[in-house]
Amino acid sequence: MSPDRPTAMPTDQEGRWLAAFDSGRWVARSIFGRWSATSTEWQAEPDDIQDPRDLLPELYTGEEAELPEPVEAAIALHRADWMNTSGELTTLGRAALTRWASGA
Repeated sequence: MSPDRPTAMPTDQEGRWLAAFDSGRWVARSIFGRWSATSTEWQAEPDDIQDPRDLLPELYTGEEAELPEPVEAAIALHRADWMNTSGELTTLGRAALTRWASGA
């Protein structure tokens, strides 16, 4: 990532990741630097979900050979300052999503 990443135009992949977390289709969190993230699309029906964060699997330590896409996305977006450790988009993350969505 470039040094100006927080204000850069997201790639198409990053834009889709931002949209997935912003919409709640994906949820994430970090505890002591270990990330957990999941997709609510295949976990349960939306009406069955009281708190999407209850669906989060075990925390990933980063030592796994291949991370699930939501975890990879959460780590990358956090490194770009677009997501906080609670799994919520930051102000910069929302601005990045807006730039990507408008194609500007």
